[in-house]
Amino acid sequence: MSKWSIKPTDFIDTITEDAEQHCKNIIADTLQQVAVRSPIDTGSYRFSHIVSINTEDYSVREGHGDPEQEAVSAIASFKLGDTAYIQNNTPYGDVIEYGGYPDPVEKGTRIKGGGYIKKSAGGFSRQAPNGVYTLAFQYIASKYK
Repeated sequence: MSKWSIKPTDFIDTITEDAEQHCKNIIADTLQQVAVRSPIDTGSYRFSHIVSINTEDYSVREGHGDPEQEAVSAIASFKLGDTAYIQNNTPYGDVIEYGGYPDPVEKGTRIKGGGYIKKSAGGFSRQAPNGVYTLAFQYIASKYK
């Protein structure tokens, strides 16, 4: 009877590790797509994308920075069988995703130095007229088909 050069249980561990890493890559790639597609005014919406594992996080992140850097520890903690959440809890997050800005725009957003700029059209953000999460999901679903 021949012997295994590598124990079958080691193979199972390798497959599990590979599957976990694949999931972590998908989470990170999804967050990157969401961040890249985010409209930018002050940067707070882009920074407010939150990754959490196994429970939704309803906090609102204040300030500015790199959402991917903020998510590193959450993504690293992901294990096979976990559920990853990527969300944005800013008050205007739903409006950016699904529309709802005033239509027509009456004045727009006040800018430094006086005057106004219209940042929306037809009820949607001019920078993200088709949403952020919707397009990111479509991209990821196609990429990892």
